[in-house]
Amino acid sequence: MSRVRRLLVQMLRDTSLAPAGATRGVFILGMHRSGTSALTGVLADQGLALLEGASREPLDVAAPNPRGNLEDRCVRDVNEGLLNANGGTWDRPLPILRVPWLFRVRAGQIVRRLTRMPSRWGLKDPRTILCWELWRGAAADRVGTFRHPANVVESLSKRHPERHPPEVWEQTWCLYNSALLDLYRERPFPIVNFDWSVDRYRHVVDRLARSLEFRGNGEGFFDTEFRRHVGRDEFRDPRARELYEQLVGISEAEAEKLTN
Repeated sequence: MSRVRRLLVQMLRDTSLAPAGATRGVFILGMHRSGTSALTGVLADQGLALLEGASREPLDVAAPNPRGNLEDRCVRDVNEGLLNANGGTWDRPLPILRVPWLFRVRAGQIVRRLTRMPSRWGLKDPRTILCWELWRGAAADRVGTFRHPANVVESLSKRHPERHPPEVWEQTWCLYNSALLDLYRERPFPIVNFDWSVDRYRHVVDRLARSLEFRGNGEGFFDTEFRRHVGRDEFRDPRARELYEQLVGISEAEAEKLTN
């Protein structure tokens, strides 16, 4: 076999997102500061396998998550690279109009690492919801999480005061959560509301874990410190109100399915 042919064969293998005999995974989908770390951590405590790079240590000393953001740097870099290739960034995303072959190769390599896990694997990076074309072919279930836009905007404004005014952060909230809603309409999946009371949140997420065939106890990971900005109820953009109300309705319906 020629060197060029061997290279092509290897590239095709690397871009296969569902190899035979692969361990099935779970995508944790949602915007930054919307409970993705909490949801991932609870599921990980119950048996969800994460890549070694998904650290439980904060990425930097100013990171607000008390137990790490559980994001793998390679996944984050692939997603951010695709956003950059289309003229956007995580905080000011633009539509993904082209997916260069290199990003498909890199995503395929990551998924192949995941599918070799001995148990169900998880992948969490908020950018994934915007870069879904990279990950669509993976053998995985989906779960989602959202949070009131005012709480997300307040959290992001305090963490990144130099980046954007609140109205721009709310527009970004709309972009991420529109993508979440689009994926739900494509194929319904459980979505939890990070603004639920602590007891209700824990109860629903426990039932969610059981629906994914986990039987452990994930209460140890969740900490009220994840919620430093709670209780505001304001909207700057009518689109945000409409999206939020739709997501609230979906989360209630999906919670009823899980708890009945």
